[in-house]
Amino acid sequence: MKRHIKPHATGLLLAFCFSLSGCDNGAVVAKVDDEKITAEELVAEVNRRGLPLQETVLQQVLEQMIDRSAAAIKADALELMDEPDFQRAYRTLALETLQTRFQADWDAELTVSETDIKAEYDRDQSRYTRPEQIRVALIEFEAGHERAAQLEQVSTLQAQLQAAHVGDERDQLFQSLAVQHSADRASRYRGGDVGFLQRDETSRWPAPVTNAAFALTHDGDLSAPVETESAIYLIKLVNRRDAFVEPLQSVRGDIRQRLITARFDALKARSKEKLREDLKVRLFPAAIAAIGAEKVAPAAIQSPPGPALN
Repeated sequence: MKRHIKPHATGLLLAFCFSLSGCDNGAVVAKVDDEKITAEELVAEVNRRGLPLQETVLQQVLEQMIDRSAAAIKADALELMDEPDFQRAYRTLALETLQTRFQADWDAELTVSETDIKAEYDRDQSRYTRPEQIRVALIEFEAGHERAAQLEQVSTLQAQLQAAHVGDERDQLFQSLAVQHSADRASRYRGGDVGFLQRDETSRWPAPVTNAAFALTHDGDLSAPVETESAIYLIKLVNRRDAFVEPLQSVRGDIRQRLITARFDALKARSKEKLREDLKVRLFPAAIAAIGAEKVAPAAIQSPPGPALN
């Protein structure tokens, strides 16, 4: 197949178009068989690529357009549209192109205003509220057979702690007793410090322990001995963090991103609906199930070899 192009005439025409002095948009700058490439199409392609309207650029882009036209003609001649790989590539391109066009129409909906951010912040305050937390230290006394005697011993230690001044004196005594007596290995050598607890949060500590801990009001306060089935506890409040709402300024970026993501997901769903609009789409579950129902025939069971014949 020949390309019907006149180099000198094309060059002159390109130069004429580049001069922008009244080039006829319908002027033919090249032909591939009977397929025409006009000056308007060429300039549009150069502009689409963001390239300058220079003669060398026009010539290079035109060559590429000629190759594309030649490829399309060859593809028709070879009936490539009947080949599965070609159909798959074509349909994928069609899907991506349509989705891009649909979503381009809705780009404005991805814009998130300060009003949107403030409304979302006010609507979902719980997300930005840090609940009350308390940091506690405890001593766990593993329950023995003589519960009454053990409880009396724990009460004696609690009285010693109460007698110590709140602050360094009580803290150091509590740490020392935790190292000596606590059955909780994870906190024993940290002076009984178990970190922060939060109301209604799953915890490894029994409910009577957390309830007693939250009942303490001031840093350094001590609980009475707390009994459970398996242990007795002494609890000290280390410090308390009151409930706190994060300011809008610190979460603005997070809210903006979440709103954009949610809107983009919604637009994707709408583009899918628009793609199938006015089309009948039917699924055939039985036929789908039949594809996976085919079973591979079990291999024939082979008998072990018999004894060798002499």
